[in-house]
Amino acid sequence: MVQIAVDYNAGIDIHLHEGGETGLKAIRRLADLTEEAGSQGKVTIRHAFSLASLTAGADVEMENRLASLGISLASQLV
Repeated sequence: MVQIAVDYNAGIDIHLHEGGETGLKAIRRLADLTEEAGSQGKVTIRHAFSLASLTAGADVEMENRLASLGISLASQLV
């Protein structure tokens, strides 16, 4: 998915509903791929439910990592 976005100079808008460590692992991997591809500022993660499971300190670390890559978070409450 990331390579297709890079090939077409497109952004990524991904919905991640996984919770806990599975979701966190996906977010970390997406951050790594975003950095490797030079796609800073082109990624939005929606419904990142797993972020609620971060512990104090780990939440700030994740926040800083996503912010440094310009990865946006979006969600919708109904």
